[in-house]
Amino acid sequence: MTDATSIPECRHHGPMAQRTGDQPPAQRSTGTWYTCTELTCWNAVLYPSANLEAQGRTAKAPLTITHTRAEGTLVSGSVVGDGVLELLQPFRFRASPSIGIYLRGSRDRRADRYRINQAADALRTAGHRVTVEIDETHPAPAAGG
Repeated sequence: MTDATSIPECRHHGPMAQRTGDQPPAQRSTGTWYTCTELTCWNAVLYPSANLEAQGRTAKAPLTITHTRAEGTLVSGSVVGDGVLELLQPFRFRASPSIGIYLRGSRDRRADRYRINQAADALRTAGHRVTVEIDETHPAPAAGG
Protein backbone atom coordinates (compact mmCIF):
# COMPACT_ATOMS: atom_id res chain seq x y z
CA MET A 1 0.00 0.00 0.00
CA THR A 2 1.28 3.46 -0.86
CA ASP A 3 2.12 5.79 1.98
CA ALA A 4 -0.10 8.90 2.08
CA THR A 5 2.96 11.18 1.92
CA SER A 6 4.60 9.54 -1.09
CA ILE A 7 3.98 10.88 -4.58
CA PRO A 8 2.79 8.30 -7.11
CA GLU A 9 4.71 7.84 -10.33
CA CYS A 10 3.45 7.54 -13.88
CA ARG A 11 4.72 4.32 -15.44
CA HIS A 12 5.95 6.29 -18.47
CA HIS A 13 6.92 9.78 -17.23
CA GLY A 14 7.93 9.64 -13.56
CA PRO A 15 6.52 11.57 -10.57
CA MET A 16 2.96 12.86 -10.81
CA ALA A 17 1.71 16.29 -9.74
CA GLN A 18 -0.96 16.86 -7.10
CA ARG A 19 -4.09 18.60 -8.40
CA THR A 20 -6.97 20.27 -6.64
CA GLY A 21 -8.85 22.73 -8.86
CA ASP A 22 -9.25 20.64 -12.00
CA GLN A 23 -10.98 17.61 -10.52
CA PRO A 24 -14.73 17.06 -10.69
CA PRO A 25 -16.72 18.25 -7.64
CA ALA A 26 -17.56 14.68 -6.62
CA GLN A 27 -13.85 13.89 -6.24
CA ARG A 28 -12.79 17.01 -4.31
CA SER A 29 -14.01 15.58 -1.02
CA THR A 30 -12.93 11.99 -1.58
CA GLY A 31 -9.16 12.27 -1.65
CA THR A 32 -5.97 13.55 -3.17
CA TRP A 33 -5.84 13.71 -6.96
CA TYR A 34 -2.58 13.24 -8.89
CA THR A 35 -2.03 13.44 -12.64
CA CYS A 36 0.98 12.89 -14.86
CA THR A 37 3.02 16.02 -15.52
CA GLU A 38 3.24 15.20 -19.24
CA LEU A 39 0.39 17.11 -20.87
CA THR A 40 -0.41 14.38 -23.40
CA CYS A 41 -0.51 11.60 -20.78
CA TRP A 42 -3.85 10.58 -19.26
CA ASN A 43 -2.50 8.59 -16.32
CA ALA A 44 -4.04 9.66 -13.03
CA VAL A 45 -4.61 8.34 -9.51
CA LEU A 46 -6.95 9.31 -6.69
CA TYR A 47 -6.03 8.43 -3.13
CA PRO A 48 -9.09 8.26 -0.86
CA SER A 49 -8.86 10.63 2.05
CA ALA A 50 -8.00 9.41 5.51
CA ASN A 51 -11.43 10.44 6.75
CA LEU A 52 -13.32 7.71 4.86
CA GLU A 53 -14.28 6.12 8.18
CA ALA A 54 -15.73 9.45 9.33
CA GLN A 55 -17.87 9.40 6.16
CA GLY A 56 -19.06 5.88 7.03
CA ARG A 57 -16.92 4.22 4.31
CA THR A 58 -13.87 2.01 4.49
CA ALA A 59 -10.92 1.97 2.12
CA LYS A 60 -11.06 -0.97 -0.27
CA ALA A 61 -8.57 -2.71 -2.54
CA PRO A 62 -6.64 -0.52 -5.00
CA LEU A 63 -7.67 -1.08 -8.61
CA THR A 64 -6.09 -0.22 -11.95
CA ILE A 65 -7.99 0.41 -15.16
CA THR A 66 -5.63 0.10 -18.13
CA HIS A 67 -6.23 0.55 -21.83
CA THR A 68 -3.97 -0.41 -24.70
CA ARG A 69 -5.04 -0.90 -28.28
CA ALA A 70 -3.79 -4.49 -28.27
CA GLU A 71 -5.50 -5.62 -25.05
CA GLY A 72 -8.42 -3.19 -24.75
CA THR A 73 -9.63 -1.87 -21.39
CA LEU A 74 -8.91 -4.15 -18.43
CA VAL A 75 -9.42 -3.86 -14.67
CA SER A 76 -6.80 -5.38 -12.38
CA GLY A 77 -6.74 -5.75 -8.60
CA SER A 78 -10.23 -7.22 -8.27
CA VAL A 79 -11.07 -10.63 -6.90
CA VAL A 80 -14.22 -12.68 -7.42
CA GLY A 81 -17.00 -11.59 -5.08
CA ASP A 82 -15.59 -8.19 -4.09
CA GLY A 83 -18.46 -6.33 -5.81
CA VAL A 84 -16.32 -4.58 -8.43
CA LEU A 85 -17.93 -6.35 -11.38
CA GLU A 86 -21.38 -5.41 -10.14
CA LEU A 87 -20.33 -1.74 -9.94
CA LEU A 88 -18.91 -1.85 -13.48
CA GLN A 89 -21.63 -3.78 -15.32
CA PRO A 90 -23.74 -0.64 -16.03
CA PHE A 91 -20.73 0.69 -17.98
CA ARG A 92 -20.52 -2.39 -20.31
CA PHE A 93 -17.76 -4.14 -18.36
CA ARG A 94 -17.87 -7.93 -18.38
CA ALA A 95 -15.85 -10.72 -16.76
CA SER A 96 -14.07 -13.70 -18.23
CA PRO A 97 -12.14 -16.42 -16.39
CA SER A 98 -9.17 -16.01 -18.75
CA ILE A 99 -9.14 -12.19 -19.06
CA GLY A 100 -10.70 -10.90 -15.86
CA ILE A 101 -12.84 -7.76 -15.95
CA TYR A 102 -12.78 -6.00 -19.32
CA LEU A 103 -14.70 -3.37 -21.29
CA ARG A 104 -16.66 -5.10 -24.01
CA GLY A 105 -15.62 -4.08 -27.55
CA SER A 106 -12.56 -2.07 -26.48
CA ARG A 107 -9.81 -4.13 -28.13
CA ASP A 108 -8.10 -2.58 -31.20
CA ARG A 109 -9.87 0.75 -30.58
CA ARG A 110 -9.20 4.10 -28.99
CA ALA A 111 -9.93 4.33 -25.28
CA ASP A 112 -13.52 5.22 -24.40
CA ARG A 113 -12.38 7.86 -21.90
CA TYR A 114 -15.90 8.90 -21.00
CA ARG A 115 -16.95 5.35 -20.04
CA ILE A 116 -13.62 4.66 -18.29
CA ASN A 117 -13.95 7.85 -16.21
CA GLN A 118 -17.54 7.00 -15.29
CA ALA A 119 -16.46 3.53 -14.15
CA ALA A 120 -13.52 4.95 -12.18
CA ASP A 121 -15.80 7.48 -10.47
CA ALA A 122 -18.24 4.71 -9.49
CA LEU A 123 -15.39 2.68 -7.99
CA ARG A 124 -14.01 5.72 -6.11
CA THR A 125 -17.45 6.47 -4.72
CA ALA A 126 -17.53 2.90 -3.41
CA GLY A 127 -14.22 3.52 -1.59
CA HIS A 128 -11.66 2.05 -3.99
CA ARG A 129 -8.39 3.74 -4.83
CA VAL A 130 -8.35 3.75 -8.65
CA THR A 131 -5.49 4.33 -11.07
CA VAL A 132 -6.27 4.92 -14.75
CA GLU A 133 -3.56 4.23 -17.32
CA ILE A 134 -4.24 4.81 -21.01
CA ASP A 135 -1.68 4.07 -23.71
CA GLU A 136 -2.92 5.26 -27.11
CA THR A 137 0.22 4.41 -29.05
CA HIS A 138 -0.37 2.32 -32.14
CA PRO A 139 1.43 -1.02 -32.36
CA ALA A 140 4.39 -1.06 -34.71
CA PRO A 141 3.57 -2.36 -38.20
CA ALA A 142 4.64 -5.92 -38.90
CA ALA A 143 7.94 -6.30 -40.72
CA GLY A 144 8.06 -8.04 -44.05
CA GLY A 145 5.57 -7.98 -46.79
